Amino acid sequence: MKKNRYKKERNWRAILRIGGGIFILILVSFGCVISYAYLCQLPYFTIKRIVVAGNEQVPETKIVNVALNCIAQKNLLAVNVQKIRHLLLKDPLIKEVEINRIWPDELKITIKERYIVALAYCQNYWWWVDETGKCLFAGRRYFDLPIVTGIKTPNDPQLESVIRLLRLLKKEKGVLSLKNISEIHLDKDLGFTVFTLKGQEIILGKDTFSDKLKILYKVFVYLQKKHLSFKRIDLTEPNRVYAKLAH
Repeated sequence: MKKNRYKKERNWRAILRIGGGIFILILVSFGCVISYAYLCQLPYFTIKRIVVAGNEQVPETKIVNVALNCIAQKNLLAVNVQKIRHLLLKDPLIKEVEINRIWPDELKITIKERYIVALAYCQNYWWWVDETGKCLFAGRRYFDLPIVTGIKTPNDPQLESVIRLLRLLKKEKGVLSLKNISEIHLDKDLGFTVFTLKGQEIILGKDTFSDKLKILYKVFVYLQKKHLSFKRIDLTEPNRVYAKLAH
C-alpha cells in the first residue's frame, strides 16, 4: 500500500501556520506590554489633580490619600481603580464609589454617602443610624444629630419606628424641629419619649405619631398664647393630654 505523502505535507503546513500565528500573537502581546510600560513612564499622563465629589461626611483628604496610595508612579494609566473602590467602601459612611479617568492628567472620584439621621447607643458602643434604619459602627466620628437610646441591639426592629418618627419630625418647626431635639428614648412600656435641648420631655407613646404631633402643635400654640412653658407633655392617650408646666 502506498503512503499518503500529500496528507503528511498538508499536516505539516497546518502546524507551521498555527505555530507562526502563535509566534506573531506572542510578539504582538509583548509589544503591547512594552508599549504600556513605556506610556506609564510618560510625564504627559502624570496625575496632576484628584477631584472628589459627592462627599459631605467623609473628609476629602481621606479619600485623596486612599487614591494616592493606590497610584503607581502617579500615572493615570497605572491607576488601580478596583483597589481604590474596594478600600473606600470599607468606610461605613460610603455607599457607592464611581471613579473616572479624565485624560490626560485628572482622576475624578464621585462618592455616594449613606444619609445618617441619628446616633444610637447600645451594647456600650455608639452607632450611626442611616435613613433605612441600619446601624453602622461609629468609631470616633460623631455628628450633631439626635441620640437614640433604649434599643437593645443594632438590629432592634424598633429602629423602623425611630425612622418613621424622625421623618415626621424633619417636617416640624419650632420646639420639635430636629435641630432642637437631643434624644429619643425607647421604653417597652411608655413607648417613645422625645427630649429637647432645653430638657423638655414629650411622651409620644407607641403609635399614631402623626396624629399626636398635630395635637402637640395645638398645645404649643395654646401655651405660647398664655406665655407658659412646659417641662413635660404626655400624649400617650391623645384624647387626654397631660402637661407639667415649668415654674
